[in-house]
Amino acid sequence: TEFGSGNEALENLANLTPAKIMLDVMMPEMNGYELLAKIKEQEAFAETPCIMVTAKDHDDDVMEGYQHGADYYITKPYTLNQIQYAVELYQGD
Repeated sequence: TEFGSGNEALENLANLTPAKIMLDVMMPEMNGYELLAKIKEQEAFAETPCIMVTAKDHDDDVMEGYQHGADYYITKPYTLNQIQYAVELYQGD
């Protein structure tokens, strides 16, 4: 399922049981780090793997992602192999 903003994702997340969540950092209304923190605060999603896929590739950006609860961080441009690896890494979680 794809959402157009962080607020839309939060509003609809309660109706879903995702096996993993993929987020960008640069989004309307709230950035991906803020959304990630709000997702991880929810007990139902605290253990759901979250993968950041973003153009923000400086060390500080990557560390911020992990500090907010990212389980994996992929920078753009990315390859299909990188996405497949991340998805397979959390297969069955």
